[in-house]
Amino acid sequence: MNEVLERQLVELRATLSTIADFYARPSLNTMQRSLTAKRPIYAGGFVLTRFLMQFAIGRMALIVASIFFHGRRSLPGDDRITFQFSLTANNTAALERANLLINAAYGLTEAVNDRKMPIHQYLRSALSLPTILAYARELKPYRDRAPLTCVFLALSAAADLLMRRALAAAPRKHVLVANDHSPATVALLNIARGQGLKTAYLQHGQVTDDFPPLVCDLSVLHNECSLQAYRRAAQKRGVPFPDRDAILMLPSFSDNFRMPRVGPEPDHICVYLSNFPSVDALTRLVATLAQQAWVKRISLRRHPRCKTDLNRLLSAGEGKCEILDRRSAATLRPHIGIVSNSGVVIEALHRGVPLLYFAEGDTIPYDYYGYAEDKIVPIYTEENLKAPQTLNAFYSDAWRARFSMYDPTVEKELHDVQASFVMGIGGFLGRQPTREASGIQSG
Repeated sequence: MNEVLERQLVELRATLSTIADFYARPSLNTMQRSLTAKRPIYAGGFVLTRFLMQFAIGRMALIVASIFFHGRRSLPGDDRITFQFSLTANNTAALERANLLINAAYGLTEAVNDRKMPIHQYLRSALSLPTILAYARELKPYRDRAPLTCVFLALSAAADLLMRRALAAAPRKHVLVANDHSPATVALLNIARGQGLKTAYLQHGQVTDDFPPLVCDLSVLHNECSLQAYRRAAQKRGVPFPDRDAILMLPSFSDNFRMPRVGPEPDHICVYLSNFPSVDALTRLVATLAQQAWVKRISLRRHPRCKTDLNRLLSAGEGKCEILDRRSAATLRPHIGIVSNSGVVIEALHRGVPLLYFAEGDTIPYDYYGYAEDKIVPIYTEENLKAPQTLNAFYSDAWRARFSMYDPTVEKELHDVQASFVMGIGGFLGRQPTREASGIQSG
């Protein structure tokens, strides 16, 4: 085996290990069942995946199929100093939020997803049969994992081939990603580290200690709670935790914190849906809400990846219920919100929306993010609905102190937090700001 391929396999093994560990968490089985229930055809796909994983030629077929699975990936333009890679709208939003501050302070024009990866890079990756065979052998130790895990492992091998070509075609000194657990970004980070490039991770959503430990040169987190979750992740896996000066804070907000408060005449409730909503439980919830005389409007806000048919909920709403489009959801500020397991909890509370936790609203394990245990959101009961103003007793000064762990703007002005980020990232970029960081404001 040649030296170049051996180095590639070392980097691939690190990627496969991270992905296998992350997708071994208990919620994976819930995800697999939810996918199968949503689209029964997936059940046959999982059976086929398990079969193909048993043979080298089958694993090769999975890798080749995975190369084309996600379609044309977007990449940064050639005139940028950082290689920024995004998988989703949420990833892009996190990178754009950082770019807004970086560009203003350092006189740069950094951007994400300027162009599509050329089709010839897909074809060359798919035709690299000797390399794909070597990659298929690396998948062999994982052949008896859960089928959905095997899918992500095959995607990881394919992502390694694609990201390797993408990085070679547009060499950079810095790699920035807003996701630390998807196959493509994990592969990109391991390849970059193998080439001696500086790497940075920007948090885009809520995390738990199930997530991979922080391994980048710089990590930009949302809050102290996320930092502690990653500290526990490192302890669970017996790996060192980064020095504190390698971690910056940048929350996902564009305004300052507002204390949640139920006004004297509430009439609007928003139900925030998770990726895998429990339609039966939510239908009962909406029917109960519609029966409350004070409730005049019920809004349903989808998770960005939620494609579930919500017509049953609309019917249960007795004419009071609506499904929000993305633009309306972004500006909505209802009088009360009802949530299940979702990172939108922090966003809504920051904007001053009192929330209730409805545990039956999705198929994710109870209190997955710990919001109820940490007393960040009270548990939903029908009694709450009979006197909604009583929620104000929960959202007290003591609550405010607890929530400061989730939102640094509770105790600091947003522009001060942003200024600290701007000054801190200069060392990573190897540049000095061209204007006063204290003057930076979000858009």
